[in-house]
Amino acid sequence: MALKTFVKINQVSSLSDARYCAGMGVDVLGFSLVAGNPSYVDPQQFKEITQWVSGPKFAGEFDSASVDQIKLASVDYSLDFIEISSPDYLETVAELNIPIILKSTVSSESDLEKLSEIVSFGGDFLQYLHLEIDHSKLDEFNNGLSQLNTPLVLHTNDPAANLDQLLKHGISLTAKQEEQTGLQDYGEIMDVLEALETED
Repeated sequence: MALKTFVKINQVSSLSDARYCAGMGVDVLGFSLVAGNPSYVDPQQFKEITQWVSGPKFAGEFDSASVDQIKLASVDYSLDFIEISSPDYLETVAELNIPIILKSTVSSESDLEKLSEIVSFGGDFLQYLHLEIDHSKLDEFNNGLSQLNTPLVLHTNDPAANLDQLLKHGISLTAKQEEQTGLQDYGEIMDVLEALETED
């Protein structure tokens, strides 16, 4: 199975989600590794999920974690990427020698200008920008997004309606929490992934 563009799934917390998304050919599965988050996955759960999944890489999502928490988690979890939301952490987290995804929100041209400065500083250890952006702003910010010299993964509030624009970059989708063990409604994820399938 192959998809037309790079896809990251956020906040994966169940084996059924992980296996479905892996089977559809997604590139990265993201796991919330901050205790207290509703989608938090502890080291044992992470191992139980990832040992049954092949294909995607695994990202630890640290939206509100401290640098010390990130360092500890890098030992407890086997990660291919570390996703952070504070650019101030870039240099320190880079010392862990795990590729970094920087998550940010884009709501103005000034946000894009700041990101351009961050990218120029980020160097080789900044692998992707994971950007949350309102779907109505995609046209307005298209030029600015294209000028960021780092691969982009875009999260919008209506991805199914904007696939043609999103195909130029990567797409980010968020998993739902499992209603009960083995019972899951893939909803938007299924609709978007099926639309992204390539024809054999």
